Amino acid sequence: RITCRLEHPSITPVHELGSREDGTVYYTMTLVRGQTLAEAIHSCTSLRERLALLPHIVDVSNALAYGQSLRIIHCATSNPTTF
Repeated sequence: RITCRLEHPSITPVHELGSREDGTVYYTMTLVRGQTLAEAIHSCTSLRERLALLPHIVDVSNALAYGQSLRIIHCATSNPTTF
């Protein structure tokens, strides 16, 4: 439910939240395709290419700051799905 409250351009939106007959909770989000930031960094062959990735790091930082402004803390910031 917390994720459903987040509306930010750098946060994948939740489209549906529900529970199954057995009580397990599920949610549906937009599928994001592409490479992770870690994969992008590892594919860089020069400092210039790595510096070009800085706007993406700023986007993630802004998304985390937005969540924190709502008193929501992301507990898995080292997770590949975050970066």
